[in-house]
Amino acid sequence: MTLARIAAASSLMNPLAASRGRVLASWRMRESSVMRALVVRQPGGPEAMRLQQLAAPQPGPHQVVVAVEAVGVNPVDAGNRADPSWAGLSPPYVVGYEVAGRIQAVGDGADRRRGELVWGLLPVRGTRWGTYAELVAIDAALVGPRPPSLSAVQAASLPLAGATAIQLLDRLDPKPGEWVLVHGAAGGVGSLLVQLARARGARVVASASAQRQPLLRDLGAEVFLDRHAGAVAQQASVAYGRSGLD
Repeated sequence: MTLARIAAASSLMNPLAASRGRVLASWRMRESSVMRALVVRQPGGPEAMRLQQLAAPQPGPHQVVVAVEAVGVNPVDAGNRADPSWAGLSPPYVVGYEVAGRIQAVGDGADRRRGELVWGLLPVRGTRWGTYAELVAIDAALVGPRPPSLSAVQAASLPLAGATAIQLLDRLDPKPGEWVLVHGAAGGVGSLLVQLARARGARVVASASAQRQPLLRDLGAEVFLDRHAGAVAQQASVAYGRSGLD
């Protein structure tokens, strides 16, 4: 399970994407037949998300309902807010994929317990009722125990970027000592990819804006390249040569 792999790596990572998370102040809500959510009824700009009341979700078989403490905020959310067709949605809908919170209700067959602190990642296609809400129903298989080393905001910030970084690294499959060039290394996916690659023993060349160099050095990048200087791949080859590497 990807969440379990992210959790295993979380002790090695600096969750830089945590600033993408947002705490919902009212998450400790009493059980009710209604909840509040940012509902999109007419796709468009940020104003398309309106705070409205919806019926509180009930868990189906093998599902849980999570009382939301924090959610991840991603560019794909803005894209879905403006045009939901890619995600296979039609109004009304609620955007958001990442969540951290506490299990409020457990459906039949779900191997979770009420009150458990969890984090989770909803499917990126077909999720009509996302995490920008006080409650979210989610398959129990898509949540996991929240790592104790992570705050709610940090936990809500990691699943989507972390899953993407792990999938990229699995495809690259670098061996210890091999070099990996990471473009956009200071972003959510890139910053995690740098750390995960280093944890596997790979050596990292990081490309980003010049002001990000100290940060990426701290994350383990051996070589830094200013992306604004252009010809990053050629710069990387030169850097390898200067280091006496193949």
